[in-house]
Amino acid sequence: MEECVKYYYKDKNAPSITEPIGLGVVAIIKYKNKYLLEKRSDCHKWGFIGGEVRIEEDIISALRREVFEETRIEIDNYKIMGIFSNPGRRIQYLNGKVKRVVSIVFRVSIKSCKDIKISKESEKLAFFTKKEIGDLEIVETHIPIYKALNKREITIE
Repeated sequence: MEECVKYYYKDKNAPSITEPIGLGVVAIIKYKNKYLLEKRSDCHKWGFIGGEVRIEEDIISALRREVFEETRIEIDNYKIMGIFSNPGRRIQYLNGKVKRVVSIVFRVSIKSCKDIKISKESEKLAFFTKKEIGDLEIVETHIPIYKALNKREITIE
């Protein structure tokens, strides 16, 4: 079986952290009442668009870069949805290293998705209703983000 990156959320069997904490951004892209998700090539599960903030970047630059790299979509506007920092949010990479990740999540608006293009980080890009997302196998670290989609206040977890 192919080796995959493993994602954990509040899993008592998760491996111990071996790396410094990581900071990530996640974009909740809603278009015509559906949410854009990617089927990730690193684990073959679905997740929202996002990734790690580079050392030389500010948060919004990272958000714009990640959305563009993974979809070729330019962000129109953004608004913070939440900060997800539970210590049980962990990623185990193929080299065995384990990182705790904190994600800043934004609701992102776009003008159009006509130029959407898949990247090498994704197997597929697709739009789903919130109910349909509940039926998908999603990355474990995105489960609390999915559960917070309908909240009006900023989520701090």
